[in-house]
Amino acid sequence: MSKKNQFDLHESRLGTTASDGHRIFLHPEDVKGFWRTKRNQFYWFLIFLYLILPWINIGGKQSILLDIGAREFTFF
Repeated sequence: MSKKNQFDLHESRLGTTASDGHRIFLHPEDVKGFWRTKRNQFYWFLIFLYLILPWINIGGKQSILLDIGAREFTFF
């Protein structure tokens, strides 16, 4: 006698609905750990760099300048 797997669904039923038709809500788990923390710190560093670089002058010009109208592009 084969036992039916609880994850096998009938083709007409969605994976997020119970057998009586009610919705089963999926809640993602919070991810924690060393590398997740490092990744978040790196994201914040990149955002900070993106926001601060246009105000830093190198050689009398902005460190990053993208002026499409005047066709002037400066990177450091």
